[in-house]
Amino acid sequence: MTIAEYLEQKGFENGLQKGIEKERETVLKIASAMLAKGFDQTMVMQLTGLSTEDLVEISQ
Repeated sequence: MTIAEYLEQKGFENGLQKGIEKERETVLKIASAMLAKGFDQTMVMQLTGLSTEDLVEISQ
């Protein structure tokens, strides 16, 4: 692997990681809004794919 290929791969990995983090932030915001509107926690977990621990994180 050349230096250019290595740097390209690192850039790709960093971009992918940032995208994943941004997606998680968005899902947490949506779940928080759902809970604030009175959605049942079980329903929020089913619709967003979040865990009980994730919902606890939102409520803190």
